[in-house]
Amino acid sequence: MTYIFQKKINYEVINLHYNKRILVGILLLSLFVPVFAQNVNGNNGQIDVREDQGTITITTDKLTLKITGGKPHFIWWNGNQSTADEMYKVHFTSISEFFGDDEILDSKDELNGISYNLMTNNWNYEIFEEETEVIVILTLSGLANNAQIQFIVHIYTNDEPIEGSDEVVAALSEVKIDIVIDNWDFSENAQGLALKSSVLEVNQSPRVRVRNGTNEESGNQSRSMIFQSEDYGNDKVAYLEWLTFAEVYNGTEQISTVDVGTAYFDGGMGPQSYQLTTDLDPIKMASTNNNGSTPPTTPPTNPSNPPINSTQPANPNDPPTEGKAGLIHFWFTYPNFGDSYKLVHDPSIGVYEGVFSSSVPLYILPVIFAFCVIGGFTIFITKRK
Repeated sequence: MTYIFQKKINYEVINLHYNKRILVGILLLSLFVPVFAQNVNGNNGQIDVREDQGTITITTDKLTLKITGGKPHFIWWNGNQSTADEMYKVHFTSISEFFGDDEILDSKDELNGISYNLMTNNWNYEIFEEETEVIVILTLSGLANNAQIQFIVHIYTNDEPIEGSDEVVAALSEVKIDIVIDNWDFSENAQGLALKSSVLEVNQSPRVRVRNGTNEESGNQSRSMIFQSEDYGNDKVAYLEWLTFAEVYNGTEQISTVDVGTAYFDGGMGPQSYQLTTDLDPIKMASTNNNGSTPPTTPPTNPSNPPINSTQPANPNDPPTEGKAGLIHFWFTYPNFGDSYKLVHDPSIGVYEGVFSSSVPLYILPVIFAFCVIGGFTIFITKRK
């Protein structure tokens, strides 16, 4: 009788340990399932390209990029997946000459002369799949004086240095975009060109902020805008980065470089230019000169006006903004580089892959909690038996 009772106890102990091991195994599996699901379509760390009604989708194991409508409208997110909770966007919308007393775009009133709406004009694109990179060339031609605008997109399988700088394009997680303006004949007294863009998180997430990168984050020859997410411990998740200079060519021969400036126009604050802060405090109003430095702060005309992530249009004559959280309108500015030459500027976009691979996304926490509850309940029932 004692032997039978002891055998029953041993059986229950073994069964309890067995159930614990099953639960631990299921719990561990649940943590890695999202990673498997995300990367199951990966092409061994290489690059995949698809086209669908003018939209080009480029995927690697680390990043997905959509080029919408074959135009300079770029949406990207982490990993090789069809969609994501956070999607980052840079949309180049117009280009215009600007005038004034200097090569700094101080006011939207200085925008004049030859201009083009990059959202409505017809673009052509070509795709080239090389052994170590994929290249997409977006071309807008048929402009005044036979000028041509191109956005040349590069994704590399290996880290690629940017010639003439100390910057390196990260393999598979970063996209280099060459902005090429060729054969532009400037209007008389035009100080330069201003290229307008919108930067935002597509899904309107209030948990994603966009801020200027610090000098330590950007380096000596570049500037950046950084997407920062509360869902990943308020860490950096994605970025737009650009060199502070552009190269000027006569044919294939480089003849000079010019400084690249930036201008930010805030919704409701009138024709002023602003620079984003390098922290998460409210936006400080300050003009930005053409070499990236910041002159003394300029106070807003009305303290009650909204900050730069307002959904109001930057000017009453502008169309309404998209109403997304953290929407920022800003301009790259290029000083007059001479008639009929070619200017090349190299911004890039990407994700901080280490953040996504080293953290547990919030969506998995309910799954973990559910398994813990089931595990606790199972152990409780087993003990009662």
